[in-house]
Amino acid sequence: KGQLAIIIILAIIIVGIVVTYLLVRENIIVGGVPAEFQPVYASYSACIEDKARAALDLAGTQGGHIYLEPFIPGSDYAPFSSQLNFMGFGVPYWFYESGNGVLKEQVPAKTQIEQEIAQYVEERIADCNFEQFYSQGFSITFGEPKAAVSIQDTQVNVNVNAQISASLEDSSAVKSTHEIIIQSKFGKFYNIASETYNKEKSESFLEKYAVDTMNLYAPVDGVDISCAPKIWQTNQVVDRLKDGLVANIGALKLTGDYYTLNNKVDEYFVIDQQTDEAVSFSYFKDWPAKVEIAGASGELMIAEPVGNKEGLGIMGFCYAPYHFVYDISFPVMVRIYDTEELFQFPVVVIVDKNLPRNGLNVTSKLEEEVDICQFNTQDITVNVYDNTLSPTNA
Repeated sequence: KGQLAIIIILAIIIVGIVVTYLLVRENIIVGGVPAEFQPVYASYSACIEDKARAALDLAGTQGGHIYLEPFIPGSDYAPFSSQLNFMGFGVPYWFYESGNGVLKEQVPAKTQIEQEIAQYVEERIADCNFEQFYSQGFSITFGEPKAAVSIQDTQVNVNVNAQISASLEDSSAVKSTHEIIIQSKFGKFYNIASETYNKEKSESFLEKYAVDTMNLYAPVDGVDISCAPKIWQTNQVVDRLKDGLVANIGALKLTGDYYTLNNKVDEYFVIDQQTDEAVSFSYFKDWPAKVEIAGASGELMIAEPVGNKEGLGIMGFCYAPYHFVYDISFPVMVRIYDTEELFQFPVVVIVDKNLPRNGLNVTSKLEEEVDICQFNTQDITVNVYDNTLSPTNA
């Protein structure tokens, strides 16, 4: 009886060990990853990270967009298409004037960017290469992936639900959830970009710098002491104005410690918005721009002299007053960057009749049709004067 009891106890222990092993083995297969399969799932996670980083890089260079809307060209009236050609690829404007004169916005919300990154990962995750595992005898099947992305200031979380089954000889494993954390400043850069754009949208600070540049580099209002006409070549004025915009826009910066001011004068170029990241503004002469000058006579801008006419000679001298009115539109690229990452977006700067545009009345995609014929015609009175303010028949 004693020997039988020992045998029964040993049998119970053996059965317990077997059952425990089976339960643990089942739990390992379903809920965890056996050691021999860890490289397979590590490779899948690395591939997810590569695709997500590629999406972040693309979104950063395209103003937050990954999937671009159809290209809309500009016109002679407004030469700005829906995208700025920057170093060979199109970057959607966050704000621009379309070819038919409608002001438009293309600012992506953070949720939209998250959705586009998730879509990008889902579409390209099938390109992951597992040839090295197939050559080792692994059999791998993939379920349909579903990705979710959350953009934080200094990291991006990517969760992919996809059932990946791997087997090797008599062993197998299944894993459905793949969580990746990417250290990235994308969210922080996007926030700085949004703050800068909203400041430009409400304060028109780029337009104010453009007006200052116009007054410094081009004839606007003034008097030339001369009895001969004062003449400027229109194309030379436009060229000099663009040179001034290149230099002055390129000198702009936000309040921060990523630069050193050479002198007190450079403080003029500092925009009152605090940041701890590098931010640059740029305009190039070969980018599309519109410069229209009211008062110019074709290729010449002429200031006619006053004082050499009958009745005015008694003044004893001649002078040539001038007043030219400018409509100027040009793009500016705003870039937030460090040594590894970049976020950039372009906007169109508009100076209307020598003044910064006042606020933005923009439309996103849908344009309201307006029938101007519905308004009744009304009589108006127009008075015309010459440059001495004398009434003139015209």
